[in-house]
Amino acid sequence: MHDATFLGFHLQFLEYLAQVAAQGMQVSAGDGARVVTAADQEDPVKCALVQQCKQFQRRGPTEQQAWWAYCDSSYSGIRDPSRHDVNSLSNFLALYMDGGAAARSGGGSYV
Repeated sequence: MHDATFLGFHLQFLEYLAQVAAQGMQVSAGDGARVVTAADQEDPVKCALVQQCKQFQRRGPTEQQAWWAYCDSSYSGIRDPSRHDVNSLSNFLALYMDGGAAARSGGGSYV
């Protein structure tokens, strides 16, 4: 069991996380990222694309490296799919998911 001090700190931390989620998070300027807002989290299309990118990466190390290379080459190394916009996610999935041009190439690397 945890003592009252630990539980109090944990509750304060959870309240902080709820505030951040409700207000959106500002990412550092100049890193190629964008502001992640609560609206992004409520967009069912974006949520589905984020999940597809995550599932793609879970296929194996080659797929994970493809995502990383895509992010490094075009998005300043931002590898968190939820920090990409719908266009970026759609482009990646069109290129690399089942039947995409890069997936069909059969090369050792995706990018």
